[in-house]
Amino acid sequence: MIAVGGGHSCVSAGFKGKRLGGGLSGEKRGRDAIIGYFGELAARSNGSIKVNVEDLALGDRYAIGIHTTHAKRDGKSLDQREILVCRISGGKIRSGLEFPEDSAQLADFWS
Repeated sequence: MIAVGGGHSCVSAGFKGKRLGGGLSGEKRGRDAIIGYFGELAARSNGSIKVNVEDLALGDRYAIGIHTTHAKRDGKSLDQREILVCRISGGKIRSGLEFPEDSAQLADFWS
């Protein structure tokens, strides 16, 4: 989830199933949890993680972003495209789900 705003505790992000290894999967609820998640990614990648937005689509109820993620960790490299789907309510992003191009590679990289 890249958007965290207004300090609303109802903001959540989903990283479900075995998509991410090393205890990173699962729902992150609230601003602090989401920011903490990204801090953990930065720490595990020794600050090498970079996200480049390729395209965005915005409607009244949903925002969809396509981005590439690049990182290095323990001799491994991550370079893949992901889709982020965010639900909008009351003019604010309330939740988001991330869909990686290759979930097995992503799980291996973060494990």
